[in-house]
Amino acid sequence: MNQIFEAKVKFDKELDNAEIKTVTESFVVEAMSFTEAEATITQQMIPYVGEGNEFTITALNKRSYEDVLPDNIGGFWYHIKVGYENLDEKSGEIKYNFELYLIQALDFKEVVKKTFDYLKDSVTDFKVDAIKETKILDTYLYQKD
Repeated sequence: MNQIFEAKVKFDKELDNAEIKTVTESFVVEAMSFTEAEATITQQMIPYVGEGNEFTITALNKRSYEDVLPDNIGGFWYHIKVGYENLDEKSGEIKYNFELYLIQALDFKEVVKKTFDYLKDSVTDFKVDAIKETKILDTYLYQKD
């Protein structure tokens, strides 16, 4: 079963003013294990940081995203927390089961639209509990058929 991992990678980056600065960037990778995730991020970072340049994976953590929705245009990555209504039969109160999504959009307004478009066919009522812009630069996902 595929899982989503977030990797933090530390490397020296050349800025627009030609200054070299050590930065730590975040990336998301889809993999079946920590080993595969590390191998994938290592393979993807070589061209990103430049052939022969050193980098270190400083963190590799599982993330519990229900789905990751990239955009061909690009943009920022947003962490969305959605609560699905669930009626507690004992108390009669409405409870929420929360799921997390990672959605790429050009701005906040677009991510709200994409979230509601994605969830429009949901069979249960839901509420968007939180939307937060992340520092994720890119994702490396399996190609969907």
